[in-house]
Amino acid sequence: MAGKHSVSLCFMTVPEFCTWARIGRTKTYEEIKAGKLRAFKVGRKTLIDVRDAGKWADEQPDLILWRTPEEVFGMESPDGA
Repeated sequence: MAGKHSVSLCFMTVPEFCTWARIGRTKTYEEIKAGKLRAFKVGRKTLIDVRDAGKWADEQPDLILWRTPEEVFGMESPDGA
């Protein structure tokens, strides 16, 4: 049962992001280091919010994505839609 303070958040790991964005791990970490892609650590994992992934993708002129992160990984949309 969802309480009044429940929050729905969706995150991707770096390997999941690489699969979705069709870029390599090294390029992903370069984008993070350059500040073009926001990520944070939880323990040993680096996580990327799907909303930040979408914003990053919108800024890539040559990137063609056929599906959203939610469609690729079966996640619920962060906005609850």
